This record gives sequence, C-alpha cells and structure tokens, in this order.
Amino acid sequence: MLFSTEPKRSLKDLFDREEEVKKLRDSLNERMILLLGLRRIGKSSLVLSTLNSTDINAIFVDVRKVFDNMSRKVQAEKLYEEIYSSLLALSRKEACKGYPTKVGVLLRISGKN
Repeated sequence: MLFSTEPKRSLKDLFDREEEVKKLRDSLNERMILLLGLRRIGKSSLVLSTLNSTDINAIFVDVRKVFDNMSRKVQAEKLYEEIYSSLLALSRKEACKGYPTKVGVLLRISGKN
C-alpha cells in the first residue's frame, strides 16, 4: 500500500509489528488494555489491524472526534453518541451475518480482510 495517513486496517499493511500484534492478541482476554505511545506511531493501526484479523466483535471510537479543544475535555454526550452509533453499526453487521447462508448468497463485509 502507498503511504497514507489513515490508520491501517489490515495486518498486511503493517511493517515490522509482529511482536506488538502478538502481545495485543495475547492480551485480548484481559479486562482492560492500555496502548500508550507518542502521536502518529501507529497505535490505531495496530489495534484496528489486529482486531480485524480476529473474530472478536469490537468497536473503535476515535476520541479526537469528541474532544473539545476549547474546554480541553471529552464531551460526554458526544462520546455517548459515538459509542451508540458504533454499537448500532456492529449490531446491524452481526444481524446480517446469518442471512446470506439462509438464501444461498455470499456476503463480504467491507473493512474485513
């Protein structure tokens, strides 16, 4: 893939991150995982790519969308809306998974590689 500033969503687009992917996969059953690091080093790419390589249902919320630069706080109402819309999209995707086999159609959900 050509250079892009967007987070990667596939393990094949990550470079030299095998150890971090393994650590994250091994930690997925933990109650809480904190992934800390400097800006723009690939934290989102690592999480999204690893999750997309599993069968785990997960949502990813980019908190920058709900962060208010003026007050320097995360707006709870916007965070709730972001989580709610992500959960709604996930539930729709999950609800659709069984339909194709019932009618003999193959469905490929975009974003999953």
